[in-house]
This record gives sequence, C-alpha cells and structure tokens, in this order.
Amino acid sequence: MTLGEIFKINNPGAQWTGVDYNPRALSEAAKRLDYIAVVDLNHPKPDDLPGSNYDTIVMGDVLEHLNDPLDAMNFVHSVSSTDAQAFCCMPIMTNIGIIERMLLGDLSYDQYGLLDTTHIRFMSIASTIKLFLDSGWLPSILGTRFVGLGSGTEKADFTDAIVNAAKLLGIPKSTAERNILSYQIWLQAYKSPTPPVNKTKFSVVVPVNNDTI
Repeated sequence: MTLGEIFKINNPGAQWTGVDYNPRALSEAAKRLDYIAVVDLNHPKPDDLPGSNYDTIVMGDVLEHLNDPLDAMNFVHSVSSTDAQAFCCMPIMTNIGIIERMLLGDLSYDQYGLLDTTHIRFMSIASTIKLFLDSGWLPSILGTRFVGLGSGTEKADFTDAIVNAAKLLGIPKSTAERNILSYQIWLQAYKSPTPPVNKTKFSVVVPVNNDTI
C-alpha cells in the first residue's frame, strides 16, 4: 500500500491495483490506490481482478506465504501484458542462521524473520529462479541482502567451518558463501515470449559433480 502510494506520487499517470485476500486489509489501501481487489492467491481467478493486462507486478514478501507459488506465478503470467515485468523479494532459507537453528535442534517458528509463522514455502536462490522460469518469466537478481551470524571469533569460525564442510561435497567456496550468507534477494523478471504451438524437442547437458544435484 505504501509503495503504491509513493510510486503514484512520483508517477501521477500510473494506475495501481492493490491485491489482498483480507477485505479489512484493503479498506485503508482503497483510500490511496486506484483500485483494490480481494484475491486469494492460493486460489486465484482472473475475474477477481478489475483488469487483465497489467504491465508491472510487484510481489513483496508474498510467494513464501502461498501453498503453491507456481500456481500463483502462472496466474500472474496470465493476467499480464506481453511485455510485462515482475518484481519480487524472497527470503532465502539456506541462510546460516537456519543452519545454526538446525544444529541446535530448534526449528520453532518466530513472530518474524526467516521462520515467520506465516511462511509456508522455504525457498533458496536456485529454487526461486526456477519458480520464475517454470512460470514463463526470465528473472535476474537485482540485489541480495547478506546476513551472517554477527561479529565475534566463534561466529566467524562456525561460518568458515560450514564453508569448509561444503568442500567435502564438491561445492565451491563462492557458492557455499553465497547460499549461506544470503538472507533475502530482489528479483526483476520479464515475461518470456509465448512459445510456438509446435514445440521442437532438444536436449540439455548439465555437468555436475554432486550426486544430489
């Protein structure tokens, strides 16, 4: 709501639609935005929206709260224009803070943060990118918020130990550090051109050095 309000101040010609499943949450948004729509993104329907040709979609901390993010992304693809773009921020559950909690044996949910009580889907950088590709979007990472365990020798030593342990699995240091220090990413994605009806089959060879992959 606040983002839409500020955007409209700087771009008076923009038309902004606020979407939420809770009508009460939209009551205040109705005073600041052009349109509002009650939409349950767990079961989205095009008829729930006042339009069907949106050129920009903003999803701020949304997808991790859904039962089926792929279904939601397919829905977004269906109601957007051919040259649409999408923006998304996603919490990354491979962060070392989660690894620490696992080793402590404490995966209790929190009021906020990575283990927010309302988080249903746990996403990594790779699975987030795959989600967008699978739903017809071409994503790129705009930025990453890196968060470690804080300062102190013990925290640094623990991080180094995890990175060194990753080498035993054939995971490069740079990859391990990116995965365990990433806390949140921001994506920008462009809508992929609609594929032709007669699809051509082709093969992709991906060399890996890890049995899990």
